[in-house]
Amino acid sequence: MPRGGGGGFRGGGFSGGGFSGGFSGGGFRGSAGSFRVGTVRSNGRPFGRTGATRTVSHPTSGPYRHTYYRPAGRYWGWYGGYYRPWYWRWWYRPFWWAGYYYRPWFYTPAYIGGGLILLIVLPLILLPLFGVAMYFPFSGGISSDGTVTYRSTETLSFNEYWYEYEDMKTGNTITYSFQSSPGVISWAISDESFEELPTTTRNGQFLDRVIVPGNEGYEYILLFLRPGSRIDYEFNASDPIEFFIADTQDMITWNNYGTPVFYRHLVDVTSGTGILNINTAQDYYVVWYNDGSSAIDVDVNIEYLETGVPDLTAADKYGIATDFASGDFTVTSDGRWYFFVYFDPMHSPEETQEITFDVQFQIGKEGNLLAWERARPWLIFFGIVAGVVIIFAVFNRRKQKEFKTTKSDAPGISNESGRDAVEVKTDSRTTVPCPRCGSSMKSTDIYCQKCGEKREGRRAGTETITSRQEICEYCGAKLLLNAKFCTFCGSSIK
Repeated sequence: MPRGGGGGFRGGGFSGGGFSGGFSGGGFRGSAGSFRVGTVRSNGRPFGRTGATRTVSHPTSGPYRHTYYRPAGRYWGWYGGYYRPWYWRWWYRPFWWAGYYYRPWFYTPAYIGGGLILLIVLPLILLPLFGVAMYFPFSGGISSDGTVTYRSTETLSFNEYWYEYEDMKTGNTITYSFQSSPGVISWAISDESFEELPTTTRNGQFLDRVIVPGNEGYEYILLFLRPGSRIDYEFNASDPIEFFIADTQDMITWNNYGTPVFYRHLVDVTSGTGILNINTAQDYYVVWYNDGSSAIDVDVNIEYLETGVPDLTAADKYGIATDFASGDFTVTSDGRWYFFVYFDPMHSPEETQEITFDVQFQIGKEGNLLAWERARPWLIFFGIVAGVVIIFAVFNRRKQKEFKTTKSDAPGISNESGRDAVEVKTDSRTTVPCPRCGSSMKSTDIYCQKCGEKREGRRAGTETITSRQEICEYCGAKLLLNAKFCTFCGSSIK
């Protein structure tokens, strides 16, 4: 059954009669004060972590775990300049198997064997993806009582939660066992993520008489509050006393005899009353300080309104402020189910806590199928992308034929800027080296007269700068007016 309850006061000085949540503590100014420090969001939203070791009772045949990869980075110019040839683009360079622009088509790895490699690769990539997307083909090898186990010991900071999750079917079981040290934590099982749980408000009160020791002694109440919360304070002291409300940094500075600016500050008073509205999520210390020699009795009435509290009671099963829990839960609907462990800062004064947990999700065959059904849209998407990439590579390879050097005197060649067409004729007196044997070839020659090599572009490893003229001196292709690169071999034009 679900557990409930609230934390009480800890530390010296206060007895937490009637106070739901919060803590008390005390000490002497200048001593080694223990004030909770750490990073929290200004709105008080809890941080979440996951990633415990995952083990299964059968060979893994579904997604092992939802792992996220961060891109290594993006670099300017990865897409190629607008003036560069098509084979300098980012989408061509990775496809070495589609062939290089300066090599004949029969050097293309994807063509070797009359296209046999391409015909084999295409089914190997596409068919399994579509087959898995439409129906998980290996489900018959999964035991019907298969379980996934998460077992670990982790350290949680205050206002932080740990979670694990699996896709499950109605009737499957979640078995859990955990303990925390040195304080208490809250936990929940839900078919909603932690961020999807609703928030609520909590009211608390501290009504009691406390004794503040002399000789720079102090007592305090610790409250973790979010924006929109409020502190109502009222007290009466037997002798003049100093009263203030501070955050953690203020307390550290004050304890080291600094002079911070407090949220509220009363000096040498026997009574006080007021309201403090909260704008930033953090710890707030309500402090009474006695620098006299005799102890002072203080009647305290502190009330607070806490907003934005994660409402674990909305979960299917939960426990509040406990240091140990174990049991099982039967899933009531198909979908993704979560197990949470939450370090509520209003239930423990510690900065960190150690949790040891063992959570088993009985997913069975149906749970694995549900996970694959959830992944089906992505599998179909990647299958389509793989098919498009292969078709695109083949298409680009064939487009290279349009850039081969041909003997033509067609008058219509447009320049880059779209101005009037200019008639360009090749000069048969210009010579270029053969890419195979180095013999001189006329710019209009397609085949070397010495070795029979067909000129497909400039030779790899040679100078890549050609002079500005009507034809490229390396490959003999026609050059467009104002072009910065040869459209066939990619040589720079100076």
